[in-house]
Amino acid sequence: MRMRKFFKEQWSYILDNSGFLILVLFFALGVCLIALFFHIFTGKEIPGQIMGAIFGVLFTAVVTCILLQGQTNQEKTLQRNAKIFEEKLKVYQTFLGKLYDAVKDGSLTDDEKKELQYQTALVAMLCKPENIKNVSEAVNEVVNSVCPQENSASVGETDLLKGLFSIVDALRNDLEYSDVRFSDTIKEETIKNFNAAFHVKTDSDDIGGDLAPAEAESGVSIWESALTRWDDSGWPMQINENWSGETCFVMKSRTNGNPGVISLGFYKEHYYIQASYGQDSDFSKALKWSNGGYRSYGSWWKFLPAQYDDIKEGDLGKALGQDPGLQKFIVDRIEYLQNVIQANHRTTLWKNAVDEALASQGNAGAAALNHWTTRIWYWKTLVCESTGDDEGNLYFDILPSDDQHVVFKFSNRDKNPDLLKKTLVRIGMKDKIGGMKDCIADICTSSNDANDVAAKLSETLKKIQG
Repeated sequence: MRMRKFFKEQWSYILDNSGFLILVLFFALGVCLIALFFHIFTGKEIPGQIMGAIFGVLFTAVVTCILLQGQTNQEKTLQRNAKIFEEKLKVYQTFLGKLYDAVKDGSLTDDEKKELQYQTALVAMLCKPENIKNVSEAVNEVVNSVCPQENSASVGETDLLKGLFSIVDALRNDLEYSDVRFSDTIKEETIKNFNAAFHVKTDSDDIGGDLAPAEAESGVSIWESALTRWDDSGWPMQINENWSGETCFVMKSRTNGNPGVISLGFYKEHYYIQASYGQDSDFSKALKWSNGGYRSYGSWWKFLPAQYDDIKEGDLGKALGQDPGLQKFIVDRIEYLQNVIQANHRTTLWKNAVDEALASQGNAGAAALNHWTTRIWYWKTLVCESTGDDEGNLYFDILPSDDQHVVFKFSNRDKNPDLLKKTLVRIGMKDKIGGMKDCIADICTSSNDANDVAAKLSETLKKIQG
């Protein structure tokens, strides 16, 4: 196939330069006529000498044409490769810069997702197919290492990327890359990697609570109104009257054994807000992923915004009294953290009840504990996942469906719908197959009471364990 293509190209080049060959042929005939006129050859030698001269000249001309074409093509290739190399450097550097800008705050917005997909399309114009697949895998790893991955619902849209790949194919053809094609498999795997990467929590997502800004009552400051409201809801505040030192105030929930703590203090010449839930590192990690800041074990903290950097130690109380904007900011942050802590506490009660229920079931419960682990994901979701590889690594997402009820979402980490259907049939839940969406089945609901959640989950785990 390659030899045929080679000879076709050479013949085409020779035809394109036929004028040069005709000139060479006339030159050869002229030489033969001169030899005949001056009797250089005898009459019997003339035909053979003429043919030999003609073939010799033609052979030399053809070889010369081929060599010239090879040199021309080589120069064109070198020039094109040099230009492509320059563009690659620009595009790849831009891509890395855009990737950093997208993930540096620990979350991805919709605009950032679109920007990354457009930049990936630019990369795909210039790199080999296997390399764009590697790039998408690397993006997935980077995003998952900096931003949290969602376990259930998808928030990343990949239809745009599908369209961009079609554009890339056309542009690659225009760049004479038509011999290098993106297979459907590579496109699907690339899109799959981005889809996995975009299953992240964004700043616009809440934790199911009321995050409406605090409003001041008539004649009462936003801060004073908030203090009354917090005390009535079980979040009394202990205030350091001097508003100085490491801790200016501390808030502890007094409901249902909630260990959550919110505080405000001064550290390294700046005021900060801090929240903790015992030693629960999942609690603090999710806060850092969503809001930036710092964490250690179960504690998370973040300095006040830059516009408040000029507040000196001991002057926070004075600043609050003079700046309604500062009051509103701190009140909004505190009520956001209250909702986070309350959601995390509710899910913690579910987790503790599930662990206790399994532990009380003797050998059957011990077997389930050996094959399943529980953890809290983004405060409001209890994740129960299998530690084995059977049936695609099964897992549950248990999360609120409304204020009073909980839904059990069932799937496998391999995102294999055939395996999930097989599992549902095996455990007697064939009727749930019809309601599957994105390889997730809503298998049951319960009240949000911890004991009801534990009873429902332990019952289902026993079915799965056989």
